Amino acid sequence: MESTARNCGDVSNYLYARMWRLTCYYNYSMRDSFFMMCDESLRLFTRYKQDRFRYEVYRLRIQYYLFNNELRNALREAECVVRMANDEGEGYGLGVSHFCLGDVLQMQYMYETAVEHYSEALNYLSKDAYEHIELRLRCFERLADCYATAERYERLDSLNRLWKKEFEDHGIDMYDDSADNPWRVMLGYFYLSQAHYHLESGGLEVAHKFLDTAERFIAGEELMLVEQEAWYKKAGLYDSALAKNDRLLAKASGADLARSEFDHKQARAQILFSMGNFREAARLYDSLLSERNLIFKATAIRSTMDLASMLEAERTRRAELKGTLYLFIGGTLAAFCGTLALTFLYESRKTLRKNRMLVEKVERLELTHGAISELQRQQGFQRAESKEHELYERLELLMRERHPYLDPRLNRDTLARELFTNTTYLANAIKQFRPGVTVGSYITQWRVTYAAHLLHMSSLRINEVARQSGFVSRVTMNRAFNECYGMSPSEYREALHSDSRGMSRGEPLPGGGGATSTNSART
Repeated sequence: MESTARNCGDVSNYLYARMWRLTCYYNYSMRDSFFMMCDESLRLFTRYKQDRFRYEVYRLRIQYYLFNNELRNALREAECVVRMANDEGEGYGLGVSHFCLGDVLQMQYMYETAVEHYSEALNYLSKDAYEHIELRLRCFERLADCYATAERYERLDSLNRLWKKEFEDHGIDMYDDSADNPWRVMLGYFYLSQAHYHLESGGLEVAHKFLDTAERFIAGEELMLVEQEAWYKKAGLYDSALAKNDRLLAKASGADLARSEFDHKQARAQILFSMGNFREAARLYDSLLSERNLIFKATAIRSTMDLASMLEAERTRRAELKGTLYLFIGGTLAAFCGTLALTFLYESRKTLRKNRMLVEKVERLELTHGAISELQRQQGFQRAESKEHELYERLELLMRERHPYLDPRLNRDTLARELFTNTTYLANAIKQFRPGVTVGSYITQWRVTYAAHLLHMSSLRINEVARQSGFVSRVTMNRAFNECYGMSPSEYREALHSDSRGMSRGEPLPGGGGATSTNSART
């Protein structure tokens, strides 16, 4: 088609054909052909003064960087396009440039700043120009995604109304789900946004109607499956939610998207937890911890590779500069001997100055690499502390709610199994927040606290108190009481009755951390 249009002298169709070929390279991820075609197309569209096509090429190139997670290149390209569009003052170019910059910021989780750029893009894109309609609708779709992710549901509702009015103003049939409808996918995203708002607002029936409508337009899309999974989960239909999650995991695994697969696995663990399948949910959470570490490592490696590529680019530029210098000297040697000396001196000084700048850049890159390594090490410590803190909170909750220490057979192995962990992690968590306390001492302190409570609040015999508190025998309880209070249980009870101010009911006792643990033991 492209060669036919060029041979016939049909410039308009020729430019359209080149744009379609470039889009095909983009869709099939043919990197070398895509970038070579981008450079050729930019020169061609500039020559024919086709600004709309030219900015579309820039947009495709930025989208390609984002799809391949090259955020640094995408941000650099987007900032260049914004500066160029500001210099030219072209409305469509300003709209495209702010749209692309919004995409980059959204990928970096900077939702508020991304919303500002999408709004700027809507201001620059004309509502009356037909060629601007598609990009305006894409801006609405991106804004809805930002509001939904940031949980700004009031703004999402207002945006949905404006989005609907945009369709109506352009005379788009909002119920036409035929395959030849060019706005079919965009309509599906609109109904999906409506469903998400009503789902989060508690309107399950209304949300289900919008989901059914959206499925007519974008059945099988990843966003569609995510919303259906969320609806089934809120409706308590966990088996259906797991079925949707299976499809999402299959799509994510086939597309080789590690983060997307990680998110879907996390959603599956939440569904299992809601179903009451705590053991399976705990296993899945444990596997997700190791996967998250791998993702962090891959991100750090990618950042290091970006730094290395920048360093290599600087070295290549330096080599090209030297080659140009030598070629210039060789070409002018025969005719301009006198000028040669001055030119060589000037270029040598300039090269030395650039060499110094390059050395400074290399040093800065090395410092940045060291900072990244230190940050990774600190993040590893923080994750370990966070895991121990979570385990300790689960342990405290178990002891307060279920009182397993009342069972004389309770030991550290049994307690570790109750928390779905091993004895080493359990001991480390207790040492982290209760220095110098072992697992056995921790259990004994809870038993002593409960025994002290029974001695104070009941008239049970000492042997019965020992049995109900989880001690094997009275002798064992006497030894534990002496270690904690410096007196026997009998002396403790006598001290309570003789002086109510000495050991009041709310006085902190060992075992669970003071009055809180005492109240828990009574419960």
